[in-house]
Amino acid sequence: MYILTMGESYRGTVANITTYDVSRFHTRVHEYVHMDLMIQPYVKLAGFGHISKIMSWSMDNKFILALYERWRLETHIFWFPTGECTVTLEGVYMLLGLPIEGKVVNRKTNNANSICMDLLDVDLLDDNSRGQGSGSSMHVMYLPLLRHVDRIGSYSWGSACLAYLYSFLCKNSHKDTSTFSGCAVLL
Repeated sequence: MYILTMGESYRGTVANITTYDVSRFHTRVHEYVHMDLMIQPYVKLAGFGHISKIMSWSMDNKFILALYERWRLETHIFWFPTGECTVTLEGVYMLLGLPIEGKVVNRKTNNANSICMDLLDVDLLDDNSRGQGSGSSMHVMYLPLLRHVDRIGSYSWGSACLAYLYSFLCKNSHKDTSTFSGCAVLL
Protein backbone atom coordinates (compact mmCIF):
# COMPACT_ATOMS: atom_id res chain seq x y z
CA MET A 1 0.00 0.00 0.00
CA TYR A 2 2.86 2.40 0.63
CA ILE A 3 3.54 2.57 -3.13
CA LEU A 4 -0.03 3.67 -3.83
CA THR A 5 -0.08 6.64 -1.46
CA MET A 6 0.67 10.25 -2.21
CA GLY A 7 2.44 10.73 1.09
CA GLU A 8 1.29 13.33 3.58
CA SER A 9 -0.79 15.22 1.01
CA TYR A 10 -3.12 12.23 0.56
CA ARG A 11 -6.54 12.52 2.18
CA GLY A 12 -6.57 8.82 3.12
CA THR A 13 -3.68 8.78 5.60
CA VAL A 14 -4.62 7.99 9.18
CA ALA A 15 -3.39 11.40 10.38
CA ASN A 16 -5.39 13.27 7.74
CA ILE A 17 -8.57 11.25 8.32
CA THR A 18 -8.55 11.86 12.06
CA THR A 19 -7.80 15.59 11.84
CA TYR A 20 -10.08 16.52 8.93
CA ASP A 21 -12.98 18.83 9.79
CA VAL A 22 -16.00 17.23 8.07
CA SER A 23 -17.97 20.49 8.23
CA ARG A 24 -15.54 21.92 5.63
CA PHE A 25 -16.62 19.37 3.01
CA HIS A 26 -19.23 20.64 0.54
CA THR A 27 -21.12 19.09 -2.32
CA ARG A 28 -23.03 20.77 -5.11
CA VAL A 29 -26.55 19.41 -5.13
CA HIS A 30 -28.99 20.40 -7.81
CA GLU A 31 -32.65 20.34 -6.93
CA TYR A 32 -35.01 18.84 -9.46
CA VAL A 33 -36.47 21.43 -11.78
CA HIS A 34 -39.58 20.38 -13.66
CA MET A 35 -38.88 20.33 -17.37
CA ASP A 36 -40.97 22.62 -19.49
CA LEU A 37 -43.07 20.72 -22.05
CA MET A 38 -41.68 22.89 -24.85
CA ILE A 39 -38.11 21.63 -24.37
CA GLN A 40 -38.88 17.93 -23.80
CA PRO A 41 -38.65 17.04 -27.51
CA TYR A 42 -35.23 18.71 -27.74
CA VAL A 43 -33.96 16.88 -24.64
CA LYS A 44 -35.05 13.55 -26.14
CA LEU A 45 -33.58 14.48 -29.54
CA ALA A 46 -30.25 15.23 -27.81
CA GLY A 47 -30.27 11.78 -26.19
CA PHE A 48 -30.77 12.95 -22.60
CA GLY A 49 -34.30 11.61 -22.13
CA HIS A 50 -33.26 9.10 -19.45
CA ILE A 51 -31.49 11.71 -17.35
CA SER A 52 -34.51 13.99 -17.43
CA LYS A 53 -36.45 11.26 -15.61
CA ILE A 54 -34.13 11.29 -12.60
CA MET A 55 -36.21 13.34 -10.21
CA SER A 56 -33.71 13.93 -7.43
CA TRP A 57 -31.31 12.12 -5.19
CA SER A 58 -29.88 12.64 -1.80
CA MET A 59 -26.19 12.79 -1.18
CA ASP A 60 -24.44 11.68 1.97
CA ASN A 61 -21.41 13.94 2.44
CA LYS A 62 -19.74 11.56 4.89
CA PHE A 63 -20.12 8.66 2.46
CA ILE A 64 -18.60 10.71 -0.39
CA LEU A 65 -15.77 11.79 1.92
CA ALA A 66 -15.14 8.16 2.93
CA LEU A 67 -14.92 7.21 -0.74
CA TYR A 68 -12.38 9.99 -1.33
CA GLU A 69 -10.28 8.51 1.45
CA ARG A 70 -10.29 5.16 -0.39
CA TRP A 71 -9.68 6.50 -3.93
CA ARG A 72 -6.37 5.55 -5.53
CA LEU A 73 -5.59 8.01 -8.30
CA GLU A 74 -2.82 5.82 -9.73
CA THR A 75 -5.25 3.03 -10.64
CA HIS A 76 -8.67 4.77 -10.55
CA ILE A 77 -10.10 2.37 -8.02
CA PHE A 78 -11.57 2.48 -4.55
CA TRP A 79 -9.50 0.29 -2.27
CA PHE A 80 -11.28 -1.47 0.59
CA PRO A 81 -9.94 -4.11 2.98
CA THR A 82 -12.26 -6.59 1.25
CA GLY A 83 -11.16 -5.72 -2.29
CA GLU A 84 -11.27 -3.12 -5.03
CA CYS A 85 -14.10 -1.51 -6.99
CA THR A 86 -14.54 1.31 -9.44
CA VAL A 87 -17.15 3.12 -11.49
CA THR A 88 -17.19 1.68 -15.00
CA LEU A 89 -18.44 2.93 -18.32
CA GLU A 90 -21.05 0.17 -18.28
CA GLY A 91 -22.23 1.46 -14.90
CA VAL A 92 -22.63 4.95 -16.32
CA TYR A 93 -24.74 3.57 -19.14
CA MET A 94 -26.86 1.41 -16.82
CA LEU A 95 -27.52 4.16 -14.26
CA LEU A 96 -27.83 7.23 -16.46
CA GLY A 97 -28.67 5.88 -19.91
CA LEU A 98 -26.06 8.13 -21.49
CA PRO A 99 -24.55 7.03 -24.80
CA ILE A 100 -21.13 5.41 -24.37
CA GLU A 101 -20.31 5.12 -28.05
CA GLY A 102 -19.87 7.92 -30.53
CA LYS A 103 -17.78 11.03 -30.98
CA VAL A 104 -15.52 12.27 -28.20
CA VAL A 105 -16.80 15.28 -26.24
CA ASN A 106 -13.75 17.45 -26.75
CA ARG A 107 -13.88 21.11 -27.63
CA LYS A 108 -11.72 24.18 -27.30
CA THR A 109 -12.44 25.99 -24.06
CA ASN A 110 -11.41 29.39 -25.32
CA ASN A 111 -14.46 30.08 -27.46
CA ALA A 112 -14.80 33.48 -28.97
CA ASN A 113 -17.22 35.96 -27.50
CA SER A 114 -19.07 35.89 -30.83
CA ILE A 115 -20.45 32.37 -30.22
CA CYS A 116 -22.08 33.57 -27.00
CA MET A 117 -23.55 36.50 -28.85
CA ASP A 118 -24.80 34.25 -31.69
CA LEU A 119 -26.39 31.54 -29.53
CA LEU A 120 -27.31 33.30 -26.29
CA ASP A 121 -27.34 36.97 -27.19
CA VAL A 122 -25.01 37.57 -24.22
CA ASP A 123 -21.78 39.54 -24.34
CA LEU A 124 -19.20 37.79 -22.14
CA LEU A 125 -17.11 40.91 -22.07
CA ASP A 126 -19.95 42.77 -20.36
CA ASP A 127 -19.26 42.93 -16.60
CA ASN A 128 -22.94 42.22 -15.79
CA SER A 129 -22.81 38.80 -17.50
CA ARG A 130 -19.99 37.38 -15.38
CA GLY A 131 -20.38 35.17 -12.33
CA GLN A 132 -21.00 31.58 -11.29
CA GLY A 133 -24.76 31.57 -11.66
CA SER A 134 -27.09 29.50 -9.49
CA GLY A 135 -25.67 26.05 -10.17
CA SER A 136 -27.74 25.77 -13.34
CA SER A 137 -24.99 27.14 -15.54
CA MET A 138 -22.84 25.21 -18.00
CA HIS A 139 -19.35 25.69 -19.34
CA VAL A 140 -19.00 27.84 -22.44
CA MET A 141 -17.11 25.05 -24.23
CA TYR A 142 -20.39 23.18 -24.79
CA LEU A 143 -22.05 26.02 -26.71
CA PRO A 144 -20.80 24.92 -30.16
CA LEU A 145 -22.42 21.52 -29.54
CA LEU A 146 -25.77 23.20 -28.89
CA ARG A 147 -25.74 24.88 -32.28
CA HIS A 148 -26.97 21.57 -33.78
CA VAL A 149 -29.21 19.90 -31.19
CA ASP A 150 -29.88 16.96 -33.48
CA ARG A 151 -26.16 16.01 -33.38
CA ILE A 152 -25.73 16.07 -29.58
CA GLY A 153 -26.82 12.44 -29.26
CA SER A 154 -23.95 11.31 -31.49
CA TYR A 155 -21.41 12.09 -28.76
CA SER A 156 -20.22 9.70 -26.04
CA TRP A 157 -21.61 11.63 -23.07
CA GLY A 158 -21.19 8.62 -20.78
CA SER A 159 -17.44 8.67 -21.38
CA ALA A 160 -17.32 12.40 -20.71
CA CYS A 161 -19.29 11.98 -17.48
CA LEU A 162 -16.98 9.20 -16.26
CA ALA A 163 -13.84 11.12 -17.20
CA TYR A 164 -15.12 14.17 -15.32
CA LEU A 165 -15.86 12.07 -12.24
CA TYR A 166 -12.43 10.39 -12.32
CA SER A 167 -10.74 13.75 -12.78
CA PHE A 168 -12.38 15.24 -9.70
CA LEU A 169 -11.91 12.11 -7.60
CA CYS A 170 -8.18 12.39 -8.32
CA LYS A 171 -8.11 16.14 -7.69
CA ASN A 172 -9.99 15.80 -4.41
CA SER A 173 -7.81 12.98 -3.11
CA HIS A 174 -5.60 15.68 -1.65
CA LYS A 175 -6.18 16.57 1.99
CA ASP A 176 -6.69 20.30 1.41
CA THR A 177 -9.65 20.01 -0.97
CA SER A 178 -13.16 20.33 0.36
CA THR A 179 -15.60 20.19 -2.57
CA PHE A 180 -17.20 17.34 -4.50
CA SER A 181 -17.80 17.73 -8.21
CA GLY A 182 -19.10 15.06 -10.50
CA CYS A 183 -22.15 12.88 -10.86
CA ALA A 184 -23.02 11.65 -7.35
CA VAL A 185 -25.52 9.13 -8.72
CA LEU A 186 -22.55 7.12 -9.99
CA LEU A 187 -21.13 6.82 -6.49
